[in-house]
Parts: sequence; C-alpha cells; structure tokens
Amino acid sequence: MIISFSGLDGSGKTTQIELLAGLLRSRGIPFGIVRTGRISLVESAKSALQTLGCGWVSRVEKAQREKSGNPSLLKRILTFVRPLCFVADILIFQAFYRLPFRLKRETMLCDRYFFDAIAHFLHLGICSRRTAFSLLGLAPKADIAFYLQIRARAAYRRKPEYDESYFDDKAGIYADIAEKLGMTVIETGDIQETFQSIQRHLRSRSVL
Repeated sequence: MIISFSGLDGSGKTTQIELLAGLLRSRGIPFGIVRTGRISLVESAKSALQTLGCGWVSRVEKAQREKSGNPSLLKRILTFVRPLCFVADILIFQAFYRLPFRLKRETMLCDRYFFDAIAHFLHLGICSRRTAFSLLGLAPKADIAFYLQIRARAAYRRKPEYDESYFDDKAGIYADIAEKLGMTVIETGDIQETFQSIQRHLRSRSVL
C-alpha cells in the first residue's frame, strides 16, 4: 500500500509522516518511508553539481524560472529533458521501491509524491496542463493520497526563503491537481488536530 503526503513547503508533510510512522510502529504494522524527491534524477544531478561547486546549477535554476514568451535555449532544453527524467524516475520508483515493498508487504509512506513534481513543473511552465496530467497517468497510483492544504500566507511565514507569490501560484496548482485526481484534502493547522483527521480517514479505509 502506498500512502502519499503532498502539499506546499511548510504544510507539515514530514511531521505528519513521522507521527504516522510512530503509530504504525506501535501497532506492529510494517512500513517504510520513501522521500521521493531524493530519487529524482534531476535532484540527484543538482546535488552532485552543487557538491562540485559547479556554476551550472544557478544557471539551470534561473532558466527554469523564466516566464517570458521567448524562452532561452536552456529553458527549451529543460522543457524537453525534465519530462523524460520524470518518466525515468517512475521506472526507478517501480523497480527499486514499489516492487520490494510489495514483496515484503510493507506500507510505503511517501514524503512528497509524483503529484509534487508535476505541481512544480506547472509552476515553472515546464509543460502544459494536458501534458502534466498525461505524465501523472504514468505514475503508480497511491492507494491513499493526502493533500495537506495550508494557506499560502501561513506557508510563507513558515518558509520565508520563498516569495509569497510562489506559494499563491502553487496553492492553486495543488488544489487543481487534488480535485482532478480525487486526493484526500486535509486542512492543516494544529499538528495534533491534523493528525487526528488523518487517522480518521485511515480508519475509514481500514488501514488502522
């Protein structure tokens, strides 16, 4: 079983996963935590280049955020390459994560999921909405997909290193994805109240 947690930076995904992990552990339910961002080819390459002190990382980051109607050559290359890497990430996930978990009959808790990558693509203008949802159709479906919904202003207060407009834009994108895919929306606020809402839903699905 795959239980995924998606949402804006600062929405509490990692905190809720840690709480759920503690509950599953106390009940003897086998599980594992997968942080899907860490298996991304693009993120792995970026980390490697940053370690080497390569200036290409900042150039790529800048190109990704271009919003002009006349994109640079680098932005056009990224528009082609990143969806291909997304498909490769799905294959890696299937072979090295999903299959082993299924064989061991463990519950997989995903801190971020493919929904989050697609939300980022749409925010950066990497692909069209139609292409984005086509790509999501290739990803393994989460058995339970939580979208932790937080107000953009609250997320900005927790993560002030990002612009507030970043949260406004991505909040709308996440809401669109959640509605389109029928994700379970959990309003975040008090940590324990949020966790209780998650538990109620899991009990209704006979997970707990």
